[in-house]
Amino acid sequence: MLPKEEVIKFLGNFGIDYNRIIAFIKKDCKIERGFEAQRVGLKVPSATTTGLITYILGELGELETDDELTLKKEILSFRKNREAFDDSAFGSQLYSSVWATSQCLLGLLSLKTISHQEVEKSIKWLCKVQSEGGGWSFSGMEEDKIIYAPYSVLALIRYYKRFADESILYNLKRAYNYSMTFKPENNIDKIIKEWLLRVIEEAGIISGKRQNDKIKINFAEIIESEFASYIIYEHSIYPFSMQYYTPASYLFTRKFLHPTHPFNLYLVKYLIINQVNGRYWSHITSQEKNIAYSFCTAFSIFSLYLWAHDILKNRIRFKKFPSIKQLSHQVNRVSYKLPKIFISYSKVDKTMAERIANTLKQKGYVVWFDEWKIKVGDSIIDKINKGIVESDFLLVLLSKNSIKSKWVKEELNAAKMKEIAKRKVFILPVLLEDCEIPSLISDKRYADFRTSFSKGITEIMKTLEEVKR
Repeated sequence: MLPKEEVIKFLGNFGIDYNRIIAFIKKDCKIERGFEAQRVGLKVPSATTTGLITYILGELGELETDDELTLKKEILSFRKNREAFDDSAFGSQLYSSVWATSQCLLGLLSLKTISHQEVEKSIKWLCKVQSEGGGWSFSGMEEDKIIYAPYSVLALIRYYKRFADESILYNLKRAYNYSMTFKPENNIDKIIKEWLLRVIEEAGIISGKRQNDKIKINFAEIIESEFASYIIYEHSIYPFSMQYYTPASYLFTRKFLHPTHPFNLYLVKYLIINQVNGRYWSHITSQEKNIAYSFCTAFSIFSLYLWAHDILKNRIRFKKFPSIKQLSHQVNRVSYKLPKIFISYSKVDKTMAERIANTLKQKGYVVWFDEWKIKVGDSIIDKINKGIVESDFLLVLLSKNSIKSKWVKEELNAAKMKEIAKRKVFILPVLLEDCEIPSLISDKRYADFRTSFSKGITEIMKTLEEVKR
């Protein structure tokens, strides 16, 4: 085990005052009962924040016995029914939240003073509400199960290792099988899936060795969207504007990326330069960058500490970070990129359009299909324009109906402008039936679906495979 002083000194070389930050978390983020709910100064206690900060302080070895006894009492006070925990910061309607319970358990199981009896019923409850298939979710019933699984899995592993309760193994194996069969639709889910598999494997719960294929992640897309200046892309879709917090990112990627991998260096550099006054971090989605957030501060110093520890433990010689711009270019070079495909079609041809979209998705491509992307309340025009701008190809499905469609015409015009500006092929015509081909694309070869679906898909795939190479 590396001496903590050595890690702290290493962090100091990059302007990180570890002791000052820990003191800030323990003093300024703390209120009478628990740690504050995210934004420091609101004076609202939070079960989830208290549980997670307790976990972090425990992992960092920053809790004395008196601290542990106080925090144990505070976390247990959020348990409203001897089983599940309630986060008062979000209202009592979430009394059965898997989210609050798993994070409180994680905090409690980081304390040396906790007993088996004090957590057993809550652990059993967490197992009881495990989602169908083996994942967990905000309420135990919702669809987005993989983003909430890490806290539950960590809590169960800690409980199993500490109290040797083999009844927990069944649930951890279910979580593992769920992760194995889970099909990620975005980069963040790919990272979480790989983390879950590895953390369960490393715990010695699964026998045999999985073939670890290279994970195909577009890291450049992540930093261009989720991490840009604390303004989160597609912010309304995910919990807290992201599927996991930026400061916690290294906790996931360290499981399968080298400490000096460009993406990890980008994460760490990003956290360093977004530190405020040498004491705290702001919220990822907040534009009020001088406001302290307890959760972000705790997870930032935790990620930075672990990165420094990984560098020193592996005896890596590291003295200077490249600039964020240089790191961004490096990340771009190591990213795995699949073409994004926008499908333009007439509603009358929806059945064929959806069949093409599903086929391409099964092949591993990222497909923009309006039925999947546009949700109630979204601006249709904004969504479509954004989809075209961010896509690598636009498949325009040509039929007697589509060439008369106002939407298809507008999408085709926008695509043609992009093709001219980029000076490369962007529009891929798909002929569904005999019809008059628009003059804008009359000189282009089309994929012919008139007699054979498989023939048409094969023609599209040839073009896409060329791009991949």
